[in-house]
Amino acid sequence: MEWDKFSEGASVGFDNFIDVAKGEKDLPTAMQDIKDHFTEDEN
Repeated sequence: MEWDKFSEGASVGFDNFIDVAKGEKDLPTAMQDIKDHFTEDEN
């Protein structure tokens, strides 16, 4: 895995967890969004 992709994914993950903390998303939804971010480039 390229560092740039990981770094970008970490940023996406962080943003999603902020949404969870604010109550804008539930955790399973946030986890799915993060997973989708990592898998969309591979397809």
